[in-house]
Amino acid sequence: MTYLTDALVIFSAYLLGSIPMGYVMGRIYGVDVTKYGSGKTGGTNLARIVGWPKTLPVAIGDPGKAALAILLARFVTQNETVAVLAALAALAGHNWSIYLGFRGGRGVGPVVGALFVFTPVVAVVAGAFGIIVAVASRYVSLGSILGSALAIVLGIVGYVVNLESGLHLAFTIVACALIIAQHKDNIKRLLAGTERRLGERVQVTPGKPG
Repeated sequence: MTYLTDALVIFSAYLLGSIPMGYVMGRIYGVDVTKYGSGKTGGTNLARIVGWPKTLPVAIGDPGKAALAILLARFVTQNETVAVLAALAALAGHNWSIYLGFRGGRGVGPVVGALFVFTPVVAVVAGAFGIIVAVASRYVSLGSILGSALAIVLGIVGYVVNLESGLHLAFTIVACALIIAQHKDNIKRLLAGTERRLGERVQVTPGKPG
């Protein structure tokens, strides 16, 4: 029965993570974000389509759904392994949402939310670094990539000095490596000098389906 409960909690975390906040907000403003820009449902693509001020619900909701998945897993199972698996399930749901034909975002929001629960110091330091890089370079993707890389380094250091558990380190490595992998198209554009800069808008074509 315990294994069944654990499995249900993890699957529920996937369903929770699958809620496409960016897609929902885009629809509220009359746009299907999967048809414009990068086609991703995260806050950055939404911002390029409808503007940054309208992305606040996504900035709160994407990290929030991962944090909630962890807290629910802890409450129901009192098992930190299940909590970590629930966080990964929420991340998988965000990136490959069952509600959108297994499309989604790149995972930055949910990982930030999970790290705030598991290792808040890593979340704050790596998150602040990522924001600084994004603002200074005007490339949001570069901030996400380098912030994720720093989170892995900080996680390893925290583990070595006994400030972080092996479970949380494993989550940090897997989740942040996935973020970097999900940015492979951005990396190609960064190298080619064709990546969109911070503040660039995506032109929405009137009458286009979606």
